Amino acid sequence: MKIHKINRLPFNKIGLMYKEPFNLYTFNYKQLKKDYVFFGNGFKHKEIYIKLNELTHYFIVGQSGSGKSVFQNLLINNLIYNINNLDKLILVDLKGGVEFLQYKPISKKIIVIDSITKLNNLLNKLVEEMEKRYKIMVNKGLKNWNDKQIIIFIDEYASIKDQENLLEKDEKKELNLNLRTLLAKARASGIKFFVATQKGTSDSIDTTIRENLQTKILLRTISKDGQRAVLGGNEIIEELGVNPANFSKGRFIFYGEVVQDLVQSPFVEDDFYKVFLKQNEKKGVKK
Repeated sequence: MKIHKINRLPFNKIGLMYKEPFNLYTFNYKQLKKDYVFFGNGFKHKEIYIKLNELTHYFIVGQSGSGKSVFQNLLINNLIYNINNLDKLILVDLKGGVEFLQYKPISKKIIVIDSITKLNNLLNKLVEEMEKRYKIMVNKGLKNWNDKQIIIFIDEYASIKDQENLLEKDEKKELNLNLRTLLAKARASGIKFFVATQKGTSDSIDTTIRENLQTKILLRTISKDGQRAVLGGNEIIEELGVNPANFSKGRFIFYGEVVQDLVQSPFVEDDFYKVFLKQNEKKGVKK
């Protein structure tokens, strides 16, 4: 993981001093890096870049107006920039695909899933791919997949729960079992999930699934229960000295295995990818 350090202040002073360094800014295509995903500027860590093969499963929670969609767009643009280094980028939006359809024509590697039936079929294929990769890893003596990654974005997880009753009883059971299996085991095989929702409580996402999303990203969330559900308690909030209910757009707590920080993500236009594809048209994304 590549993290650019800045001078540290006492961690318990962040809540008193974080406002000035965290002015909202616009993302520049020059900040894109091969093999890395940019998450934003942290208080302890200046520019937070995480290598593709070091990504975990991510749980992104933020209420309406928190900047969650723009933040997801930032991450997706980073992945599109690195599409040649990915096996697949799968974008799941069961609200008709409106959030992600614009990305589909960019590359054959980008797959948009817009129905619960397609999602069920996809998860079956991903479990098969995971098992195939594990066999290869065993034969090669590998603990982690060292080739191209498969990244799956799920926009608004609650929509899965809303629509799973459209499936047959056996299909519904299969879908939930596959999700739990993938989130518990697929990370080492290079299959990584980004799951976003407005609420992190058990009425929106199953507790078992939530617990297997190792890295938590909490944007503005007024509900105390929602904050605790995502972060597992109030300790990190108290350490940072911040109130997630008052976060401005794009500001979040990054609570992961390596990085635990207060972060400001930049503003990114919906069609931002057109800028860097044009700038890198000779080296850019291949369809």
